[in-house]
Amino acid sequence: MTTISVEAVREACGIRKKVIPEHLYEDVVYDKWGNVILPNGQRMKGELFGDASVQKILSQGGVLDQFVKYYKYPRTYHLPWSPGVNDDDKVIHDVAVFDNCEIVVTEKMDGENCTMYLDYIHARSIDGRNH
Repeated sequence: MTTISVEAVREACGIRKKVIPEHLYEDVVYDKWGNVILPNGQRMKGELFGDASVQKILSQGGVLDQFVKYYKYPRTYHLPWSPGVNDDDKVIHDVAVFDNCEIVVTEKMDGENCTMYLDYIHARSIDGRNH
């Protein structure tokens, strides 16, 4: 129900090395399902948020009202041949994951991602005022 933080569980179990999926950020605090826990206690929806079983447990824990409506654009992976890839960029090395998939290609022109909702649009940062 996420009433106990992942950090508290690690500490109680004596786990010293934090292991997270490579597409998540090392310096971000997550709950068990990959939802981001913000410094003010609010949360941002992770990739498993919409799963019925996760919704059930989060509801039982009484935390669904802590989730913010808008959230930061997720990490975008590069292809192995992407120009300008830096050491800290994440790269999809096995492009076979795209076999037999419909692919939609877009081009990012201004260097920043965009998130669109039915009632709001923002760049990568939710509160960015300069776009």
